Amino acid sequence: MWWLLFPAIAVPVGLIARHRGHPSILRRFLPWVAIVPIALGAAYVGPAAFGALLTACVVVAVAELTRLDRRQPTSWTFIGVALILSVPWLVLEWGLHDHVVLVASIVSGAALIACFVFRRDGLFDPRLALALETGAALSVWLALAQRTDGFRFVLIAFSVVAIGDVMAFAIGRWFGRTRPFPVLSPQKTLAGYAGAIAGGVLVIVLLNFAMSELGWDQLVGLAIGLTAAGAIGDLAASAVKRQYGAKDFGGLLGLQGGVLDRLDSLLPAGVLMWWLS
Repeated sequence: MWWLLFPAIAVPVGLIARHRGHPSILRRFLPWVAIVPIALGAAYVGPAAFGALLTACVVVAVAELTRLDRRQPTSWTFIGVALILSVPWLVLEWGLHDHVVLVASIVSGAALIACFVFRRDGLFDPRLALALETGAALSVWLALAQRTDGFRFVLIAFSVVAIGDVMAFAIGRWFGRTRPFPVLSPQKTLAGYAGAIAGGVLVIVLLNFAMSELGWDQLVGLAIGLTAAGAIGDLAASAVKRQYGAKDFGGLLGLQGGVLDRLDSLLPAGVLMWWLS
């Protein structure tokens, strides 16, 4: 159960950042102190608790996507379609049906690509693509939790992405200069991506007991793969946000934005973990 204290790593890093004149970094880190124990705690309790949490996340994500278009009043039609595209995946996944997981993983990948392709004023709403990806990918996370010893897969994937986010933000703020995606995601830097990889490797080294059947080279490769998947998910969500002139999907988590701002990088990482496990 010591892993519940894992997000405390962010506290000393945040205090150092504050001392160096970056107080926002500490405020950025603090929500993880609650997010990580809640998410991993629910997965540890069992699939029912984890499934309930994921369903709640989908509903909140749909609400955030609805409010993203500030030019239009709240559309109940959009809410209904988005919920139909996202929630049923979690219902279908209950019971760990391998064929459903396979379809969900493929659909989530196609929806992720659609986030880059669909345009705000085009035939298809990019927000619906992200809603579809969210529901399908979170159903894969539920499938991970339902597997025999499934908690260890959830623990590894979630921790790598979470700590990678912390390290990416801190290292990017301290040393970031080169911005590879100035329009799509202007705050992301090459130094930040390097920090995310370093954080992911650190996590998987500390949690190597959960994947003891893998060699060190495989563990490092897994950390890099999960980090890369998380980065792609973040960019896909940014592609949707930029079309609506938004920096964040919401403000529920303070400087961390909305729930979907934290889910975006976790979505493809969970799918990748399923395929690799």
